[in-house]
Amino acid sequence: MLSFAILFVFATFSSTFTLPLNGINEVASLISTEDCNFYTTLNTLFECGPKSHLMQYSYKYCQRLVDVRNTFDNTQYQDDARQCLQQKLFTKIQQAGEGTITCDSFKQMDLDSHGSCLAVSFKQLSAKDVVQFLAIFKDTTVNFGQLCRLANSFAGHWSKSLC
Repeated sequence: MLSFAILFVFATFSSTFTLPLNGINEVASLISTEDCNFYTTLNTLFECGPKSHLMQYSYKYCQRLVDVRNTFDNTQYQDDARQCLQQKLFTKIQQAGEGTITCDSFKQMDLDSHGSCLAVSFKQLSAKDVVQFLAIFKDTTVNFGQLCRLANSFAGHWSKSLC
């Protein structure tokens, strides 16, 4: 009887989730260069809540960049990076398979995509754009160091270290 109760509690509170096919199609249709609805929809479908990585990091910083998009000299970089991050996360969700995704697993899946998506064409940005880009992420400990290393790897391109 006790083992049944433990199994019931585990099954009830397990955070794995199987995304229905119509949910997959909805999420795929939201991958965008223009907005961050992809993250809020994922968060809703997986019932992760307002404190999830999807809301506290992915959506938050995506939206910050959207809000200041037109102050950048090179808006194409930002658009391409936004779409790349969403596409890579979606691909990782598909690869993970049914029933293996948890709200906690989004953090690693999401962060694994940052290096390749942000490095693409990074040196096409002006020093002003890079400084502005880095300022948006200054309050995060999640990957600010990674962004600084990326920016400084191109420092010769801008004639100085940027962070």
